[in-house]
Amino acid sequence: MAENDRIFYKDLPLDIKITSTGDISEVVNADSIKQALNMIVETARGTRVFYPEFGARIKSFLFEPFDETTARRLGEELQSTIINFERRIKLLNLDVQMDFTEGSYEIEVVYQIITTGEVDTLQVSLERL
Repeated sequence: MAENDRIFYKDLPLDIKITSTGDISEVVNADSIKQALNMIVETARGTRVFYPEFGARIKSFLFEPFDETTARRLGEELQSTIINFERRIKLLNLDVQMDFTEGSYEIEVVYQIITTGEVDTLQVSLERL
């Protein structure tokens, strides 16, 4: 197995599937981290019974005024949450843009995987409620 093919991180996928060999499929390395980042964004803090501090308070910003202040605060909340809960990465950049035609926040998270040095990007769109 080449150095680049090594498995550093392994998780179960959120949409569990059975492989042709009868095993449960897995997500590894960069896919595992991207799945975890999506889970951080999508989980409201306090909703996990046995881990209530996990997640972000992002959904609450979707009820606030659609302005630069809210976009900045949303970015700060997401940044601190990612730093606290995803220690396998180094956060390089987090950008929140407002899409006035869709009434949404377009979020781009650029990060580096610590073990491999690989740089990856997560893009998320949050629509106002």
